[in-house]
Amino acid sequence: MLSPQKVTDAMAQVRTVQQEQLSMRLAAMAATRQQLESTNIVGADNHDNVIEFSRYQQKKK
Repeated sequence: MLSPQKVTDAMAQVRTVQQEQLSMRLAAMAATRQQLESTNIVGADNHDNVIEFSRYQQKKK
């Protein structure tokens, strides 16, 4: 049987790992958004998740 302190420590470790994973995901999302903005697929002022297909096609040409 686990002591209350061991359970508390394990839960704290899980929270730490979850926070680190979330931070990495957010950093990756920010980098992706920056790449999309730099290629003009998504406008910097466009805060929704819509990518204009016509702009994407123009960049592919």
